[in-house]
Amino acid sequence: MYKCPLRSRCTKAKSGRVIQICHELERMKAKVRENMSSDAGHEIMVSRSIQAEGTFGDLKENYRYSRLRRRGLENVKFEVLIVAMGHNIRKLNNRNRMSCPELERYGKLKEQKSEI
Repeated sequence: MYKCPLRSRCTKAKSGRVIQICHELERMKAKVRENMSSDAGHEIMVSRSIQAEGTFGDLKENYRYSRLRRRGLENVKFEVLIVAMGHNIRKLNNRNRMSCPELERYGKLKEQKSEI
């Protein structure tokens, strides 16, 4: 067994420290680094980050959703799912409004009635 001269700086345990290396994971990480260093990989990552950041930014700024209100993994998953569903419904609604002028006109009529 190898005795490290700096062992006293790393740990106070009598049995020392055990480091395990997963070679399969290291191979996967190397493959990801290789893919990301290519031009196509870089382009995909930039596009992906813009799409995700746009959604989170929209939720935070436009809908004042800046923090989770529940605790525990299951509750957090549920909350994120509900927020994502609401976001997707809003997107679908906006898309339908753009493709159907009658819906847009109805929305304007409703706004005019509420001003009266």
